[in-house]
Amino acid sequence: RMLDHILFNASLNKPFSYRSRIWAVSVGINNYPTEPLRFSVRDADEYEKFLVSTGLTVKKITSLRNEKATRKAILEALEALLEEDLRPEDLVHFYFAGHGSKAKAPAGWHTEDGKMEMLMAHDFDRNFTKGRGGILDLEVGDIFRRIDEKKGGLIGTVFLDCCNSGSGTRSDNSSGARVRGFNMEDYTIPADALRGLKLNPRSHILLAACEKNQKAFESGGKISHGYFTHVVLDIMKNADPNTLTYSDLIKRWAPYEFDPGQTPRIEGLYDDLIAFTNQRAPKSPLIYDMKHTSEGFKLQAGSASGITKGAKFSVHTDNQRISESRVGEVVAVTVQPSTTLCSPFPEGSDLRRDVPLYAIQTLRGNPLKLFIDPKDAHYRDWTAIVKENSDDLRIASIRLVEPNEEADLAITTVGNSARFEYRHERCRRQYGLQHLTGQNAQADDKKHMLQVLCSAAHFFYYLDPDNVHDPPDDIDVVCHLVKKITSSKEEIKNPNPRNLNINNIIRLPFDDDAESVICTFEIKNKNRSISYHVEAFMFDDNLKITKYDYPVKTHISPHHPSEPNLPAGQSLKFDGSGESGPARKISLFSSASDLAEVGFLKVYYSTKPIELGYIAQETPFKMGGTRGDQGPAPMDRELFFSITIPVLMGRVSVLEDNGMP
Repeated sequence: RMLDHILFNASLNKPFSYRSRIWAVSVGINNYPTEPLRFSVRDADEYEKFLVSTGLTVKKITSLRNEKATRKAILEALEALLEEDLRPEDLVHFYFAGHGSKAKAPAGWHTEDGKMEMLMAHDFDRNFTKGRGGILDLEVGDIFRRIDEKKGGLIGTVFLDCCNSGSGTRSDNSSGARVRGFNMEDYTIPADALRGLKLNPRSHILLAACEKNQKAFESGGKISHGYFTHVVLDIMKNADPNTLTYSDLIKRWAPYEFDPGQTPRIEGLYDDLIAFTNQRAPKSPLIYDMKHTSEGFKLQAGSASGITKGAKFSVHTDNQRISESRVGEVVAVTVQPSTTLCSPFPEGSDLRRDVPLYAIQTLRGNPLKLFIDPKDAHYRDWTAIVKENSDDLRIASIRLVEPNEEADLAITTVGNSARFEYRHERCRRQYGLQHLTGQNAQADDKKHMLQVLCSAAHFFYYLDPDNVHDPPDDIDVVCHLVKKITSSKEEIKNPNPRNLNINNIIRLPFDDDAESVICTFEIKNKNRSISYHVEAFMFDDNLKITKYDYPVKTHISPHHPSEPNLPAGQSLKFDGSGESGPARKISLFSSASDLAEVGFLKVYYSTKPIELGYIAQETPFKMGGTRGDQGPAPMDRELFFSITIPVLMGRVSVLEDNGMP
């Protein structure tokens, strides 16, 4: 849509349907002493109108305009949120419209380009006179981290309509639009400005007007707003705010005609979050585009989406009316990283070729092989659960096997409980695991048994998908145990941490007095010419899958793919420092001293962006603990690989018996 054809009204046509409260700090600055702007104040006012139109309870909005928007006032308003009566379900917003800039990072601080982004308060002083420097994006992030830690999981929203905002200036382009930004490229940020600052990627979502090295524009005429604020609020006005996720928001701003030098982006870890809220959208089936080509019917998804040969899909002609538009079925024949060649099923049937087609997976290609002994007292009940719930993709992907067939999982009755025994080759034969550690379910609780079976099918499906190509020796994973926490909550540092990944097996020792340990991970790209998009997960033996989040997870419009988060020759670190991801707190499920436990660290890496957040799942068990967040020239063809590293955990004596060096 042409931006100057939008007649603007920020109010929503439909309010949010759930209960929550809003706390906000809203900043708009026009009359800078030099390089003034025209519409930042208007943008901030419209954003406040948008918040009020949500229908939620607005507890407090601190409005700072022009001369009142000093560095001290902005930071004090944000800090004051820490003292408010915030609840986990509350919404905390920080909106900033004005100038932004970037300057050189001090020695010892690693960033992608050697620079750091900042917001320019009204009293900004280029010489960083005490108390009048720019507001660093790290300062804002640190405040939201502390809000998250103090208030129990609250997710904030940071909306920046300024240049260099993609981490956080408006200006003039050829059409007369004005740029929001100052040039500070030759200035170095003082090291003491960063002292004590930390980030938590889970604390907030960032909506940025442009990428880190771009400019954000504002324009007069019918717009008389900053482009970014104008577009986002227009989308929200014309959408159902109760269902629009951040992923949907990105797709919807793609048709708008931004200046070529301005690419909006969203950074955060909550693809499925409803925009501007802390509510997760209900899960719905993934719908894939499919088209007819000279090769056959090609699905626009492949092994990077977990698709394997033999998977089946229902085919539809309308992605909005799925149930009414089914026209047939296809089966996956040839699977590539991002595409799958399919043939009609059953063989000989045909599909329409003159309209867009959409596919929903109905059967996975490598089912979970489940054994239930016919002599077991609950055989009929448990097999009935599988047969009666085949409309669920996960249950449809379970195949009941006979006693003489290989199985991944078996269920047996022990007393009043159902015990889940490993039959999966890697878990049982290679590591001697007998059953899920300390995890049982009531044998006659059909609802819980269904939940466990769904989780098990999902777990084993993603634990062992086939690679399309043999993975190259490009990726190294380093693990250090840096600290242990005793049963009395005493934290004891490890004086000599060493790499625990030996021969692609991580052995994680627990002293007798250790209740949990703190580990750091580093994923190294040894290839000097190929950069990768990386996602990492821990598969635990209570069927939980934890996504290892990295702070800079960026979503841009479909026409501007995200940049690789693992550049050639560099590393991704999870050690809680600088721009790294958080270190991991890991606990044993069982207090038994004679048991070894196992998890699997799975690292996916691709030359194209991958979105695998749907792999993560919570444990289905009602009892028990949980781990986790407590040379050659670049190739034109797409590459997608994964590596799986066992993580053996147990008391020191047990791991020594298993051959720990």
